[in-house]
Amino acid sequence: KYCSRSHTCGQLCKDHAGQTVELYGWVRHIRRFVNGPFFLTLHDAYGSTQLLVEKVSPFYKVLEQLSVESVIGITGTVNVRPETMINKGAREFLVPTRQPELFYTLVQSPQQFKQLLMVGGLDRYFQFARCYRDEDSRADRQPEFTQLDLEMSFVNQNAIQSLIEDLIQDIWPVTGHKLSTPTPFPRMSFTEAVTKYGSDKPDVRYDMKISNITEAVGHLFESDAEKDAKVNVCMIAVPDGENHFKRPEFDQIHDFAKRSDGDIVMLRIKQDGNWKGNVSMSLLQNLKSQLQNETAIKSGDLLIISVGVKYKPNLLLGKLRTFCADLLETK
Repeated sequence: KYCSRSHTCGQLCKDHAGQTVELYGWVRHIRRFVNGPFFLTLHDAYGSTQLLVEKVSPFYKVLEQLSVESVIGITGTVNVRPETMINKGAREFLVPTRQPELFYTLVQSPQQFKQLLMVGGLDRYFQFARCYRDEDSRADRQPEFTQLDLEMSFVNQNAIQSLIEDLIQDIWPVTGHKLSTPTPFPRMSFTEAVTKYGSDKPDVRYDMKISNITEAVGHLFESDAEKDAKVNVCMIAVPDGENHFKRPEFDQIHDFAKRSDGDIVMLRIKQDGNWKGNVSMSLLQNLKSQLQNETAIKSGDLLIISVGVKYKPNLLLGKLRTFCADLLETK
């Protein structure tokens, strides 16, 4: 009665769809996307609500600067999450008993045990945990698995990485597999991963690294980004892409880029040295004169170029890098 909010953060449901509500609470989580909308999770003592901040919102710039645990009040319209985007996460396995209406659940992971031990002052905790999770089938999920669960105090990143390397060296032979990777394992920073591979979990089994060609050809592209934003031009060279791919594959690559909310320039280098592309002849000739001396380029390659600001071209080319590698595997 005496509060400015219309609802609590744990009160909204699909029956409120279309209503304008006023919420107050603390920012728990922020999920940002490059040059696009982002999500905020707002919570109070009663629950949490996910907020979608569109690029066109007049408060976009203000909300983008928020940090976790900022206290805010916000007014907006309730939308129901589409059926295809509903995520219930992992569910417990329910096991019936012989007693009517009684059941028990299989443990998902031993969170409470390890947290109590760490709070009790133990420096480290290790456990091979058997986990059971009832969730939809996905490539990186399965209902039953064993994980090595560990918690450690007073350590840094390098110490954790070294520990995992030593564990794998000891465990791998026991499983009957030979570990051929020497230690220390190859490591790269987040910046290097996104810059060269367009992903924070890059597949390094194949090359096709992303090259930044802004210095060579940046002046050929007009930036359609925000005012005063520096244009960033990046490229991947698909080895023998011109030789292996035909019109259907080129259309698939172009459509994949469109679905990923990006535009690309595709340049096909013929065996006779001629270049073809989906750009004007003048731009094609300018690109050829600037890029033909690049060491990573050879006859028969397919060049894919993306233009944007910050890491946007890298992220798009990272997806296309994997997509093209999958196409090459089918040949």
